[in-house]
Amino acid sequence: MSGAALALAGCAAPKTSTSGTTTTGGKAGGGSGSVDDLAAGHYERVLGASKRELNPAQFAKRGGILKFNYLDPPHFDMALTFSCTIYDTYALVYNRALRPKLGATADPSQLQLEPELAEKIEQPNKDGSEFVFSFRKNVKWQNKAPLNGRPFTAEDAKLAYERYQAGGVQKDLFSFVDKWEMPDQYTLRAKLKQPFADFAASISTAGFIVPRELWLNSDKIKTEAIGTGPFIRDSWTPKQGSNFVRNPDYWEMGADGKPLPYIDNLQASFLVDQATAKAAYLSGNLDLWVVPNKENGDEGLKSVPNTVWLDVPYSAGSTVNNFLFNINNPKFQDKRVRNAISMGIDRVGMDRLLYDGLNQGWSLNSVPWIFAYDKQPALEDQGPTYQYNPDQAKQLLKAAGAENLEFELVHFYLPNQSPIIQDMLRQIGVKVNIRAVDNPTAVQLWTSKNFKDAINISWGPPNLTADGWLYPFYNSKGGTNYNGVNDPDLDKLLDQQRKELDAGKRKEIIKQIDKRLGDQNYDVFFPNSWVRQAWLTSIKNFRPHGFMSHSQCYLAHSYSQVWIDKS
Repeated sequence: MSGAALALAGCAAPKTSTSGTTTTGGKAGGGSGSVDDLAAGHYERVLGASKRELNPAQFAKRGGILKFNYLDPPHFDMALTFSCTIYDTYALVYNRALRPKLGATADPSQLQLEPELAEKIEQPNKDGSEFVFSFRKNVKWQNKAPLNGRPFTAEDAKLAYERYQAGGVQKDLFSFVDKWEMPDQYTLRAKLKQPFADFAASISTAGFIVPRELWLNSDKIKTEAIGTGPFIRDSWTPKQGSNFVRNPDYWEMGADGKPLPYIDNLQASFLVDQATAKAAYLSGNLDLWVVPNKENGDEGLKSVPNTVWLDVPYSAGSTVNNFLFNINNPKFQDKRVRNAISMGIDRVGMDRLLYDGLNQGWSLNSVPWIFAYDKQPALEDQGPTYQYNPDQAKQLLKAAGAENLEFELVHFYLPNQSPIIQDMLRQIGVKVNIRAVDNPTAVQLWTSKNFKDAINISWGPPNLTADGWLYPFYNSKGGTNYNGVNDPDLDKLLDQQRKELDAGKRKEIIKQIDKRLGDQNYDVFFPNSWVRQAWLTSIKNFRPHGFMSHSQCYLAHSYSQVWIDKS
């Protein structure tokens, strides 16, 4: 396997029009380089690269400030917590072996990987049990104490990976490794205990390479961030924001032959309230804005005429639009009860109420469709337990002796969905008691498995392999199996997909896993918004992405290749 442009799924791209222009408030698919520059307006599914974006050597500008909204980090140790609050800072300051391709030329529905610190990754044998990483030789750590610009070597990667392997939230992703070897200063060999075809991509999901100086005999990793990445974190004020400046010694070259990034300064503000974020964009205090709905998006187009607004369907798995059951609770051990609760939710109605009906009721689930299917499924493809069938739900509850079921749903991420769920399930005789908590409490409850009935869940960063979305959460011994799933048939399938080297056969196994999870309903999933992103026309080579999301979460590493042109 080469580290060059690894495409993990060969799925059909959405159909688009051949024009990249549209009138303000209109809708159009984007063409590929069909216009000289971005035109303001509302686009759906794809906005192809303009001729200027396709020719950065000629048109890229240097300098300027990019202002965006992010989520405030609780700390800066990715070994302790999967969260975009930490991920976005890491993606600016640190690097991984591989990264997702983003920007104007990336397919917004697909996951395509490209080399980052590892310029080449090889499998010297054919059984997927050994991987060799060849790291770049021209990389330096940022020139801040205690790193002071020292050279990066494979030993840095080895130590960081061994730390993730030893414990914490990434332990499952590194559990295959039997030993690490360093043939030389820029080569790292991983010898695995068993074959795992997606090993290199799996450990790149959140496997940012952090320096030993911040964690070895120190806890600076929680408050400091000093890496090999394109931006240096200049300041962090908790609950307010962070400031980043360009790293003058960054290893990656721009199209003009000079080191990236093009932008001099990033200003990240903590604006958790949607109304506050909208006001900041409308007043010119944000350059990137996550649009909550059509009404707000139309207002943005009217108030800020030089706005590009693009809506992209999600192609990743669900991260927050779902809740899981405590399977150890006798209430939920009969799958008929779980099926009934899922069938008691009108997904089409919820979609219309909250998301302008964009999904037509189709729900993200734990299996990103790009890993299993050639095109995005529809609601009718998701099996009987995803269809709204209150009469069948009542019959299932009666057969299970649970006609008067009552349970508590704890949540932080479901402020708009939870009352709708409560009302819908009331109509099949199920009483849902809603308990809203803050984010730290929700995280603590699910990670400690200390919730009574049901709780919202956050899957963490978009995993770069199907295995990362599945194995840790559903294997009976998985490190993030928060709801106590113990399903021998599912365990068998999860093990099979890890070992299968043939991509086509692995896809078929993942389809079987998808069907098994849909039949069992260990979690209940429902529709969510598309990725809805607005930005100024002066911001070039920026795009939201169906797998990697929007400017508030998981797009930060793309900012190194964005430029600002106000001319």
